[in-house]
Amino acid sequence: MPRIQCRLGDIFEAKRGEQYRYFQFVALDQTQLNSDVIAVFEGSWSTPQLPEFIIGNPVAFFVHTMVRFGVPSYWQKVGKAPLADHSKALFKDAEIEGHHDGPMPQQPFEGPSNHWSIWHINEASHYVGNYKNVPQEAELGLVFQPKDVYNRIFDGDYHTEGAVSYYGVYR
Repeated sequence: MPRIQCRLGDIFEAKRGEQYRYFQFVALDQTQLNSDVIAVFEGSWSTPQLPEFIIGNPVAFFVHTMVRFGVPSYWQKVGKAPLADHSKALFKDAEIEGHHDGPMPQQPFEGPSNHWSIWHINEASHYVGNYKNVPQEAELGLVFQPKDVYNRIFDGDYHTEGAVSYYGVYR
């Protein structure tokens, strides 16, 4: 099997049944494990679209993932286009009290953390404290598996039992 090559600007198509959705690989975020950041475009189509048409749509959300691990199971590369504006992408993460290194506790997270931080792609994170200080548009800054990203693209939720339920928030 040939190695999958993904480059900044690549456009990908995800299909579920007769529904097509699109995203673009827009950045490598050094703030979050040098992970891939994708911009998922608003809109859903019943037939495949050209990348030139897709790039003009607003961005629905940004997420960290591993793009190449989603090919071919969850999405296919369909083209390349100038990068979508990702300057407003904002992410959030929390330090869970009593948990620093090692595996996640088996117990789900109970209650709000008072140790939240936010950041823009490739910028230092800023401590904001309580969750009420986190801007509503901030996306959860974990690196999600392609399967979970695929679910969010089509259903609006990650459908994961791991870190998302542990944090007690979905977006």
